[in-house]
Amino acid sequence: SGWSAHRSMESRNARLGRLIRPMVDRDSVAPRIALLLPPAVLLHVVEEWFGGFPAWTVAVLGDGVSPERFLAVNAVGLVLFTVGTLAALRYSGAAWLVVSFAALFIVNAVLHTLATLGWGLYSPGLITGLLRRRP
Repeated sequence: SGWSAHRSMESRNARLGRLIRPMVDRDSVAPRIALLLPPAVLLHVVEEWFGGFPAWTVAVLGDGVSPERFLAVNAVGLVLFTVGTLAALRYSGAAWLVVSFAALFIVNAVLHTLATLGWGLYSPGLITGLLRRRP
């Protein structure tokens, strides 16, 4: 019983090693700086959350995003960014994901900037939106 658990852990560690190894290899398909994408998304979501983005949408648009929906959408987004980034680091066919994610960051920053200027009210997410323009 103890031996099989040990073998199972070794097998899991070997699979994890195969996933992570390309991120530290020199031949990595996407640049390792792409590993900053998921933490950047998380930081942005934290700014939006503590800045009151769900309430901001009600105040500005008249129809808001519920806190539950905000958290659900951003949880799914964070998982997709993380999986996509890891895939891009491992597989050449998925390297386009990093470029797509960077483009989404730029669009998001522009939208937060336009919303802040247009309504004259800080759009939660503006600061990290502008800071993370270059992944």
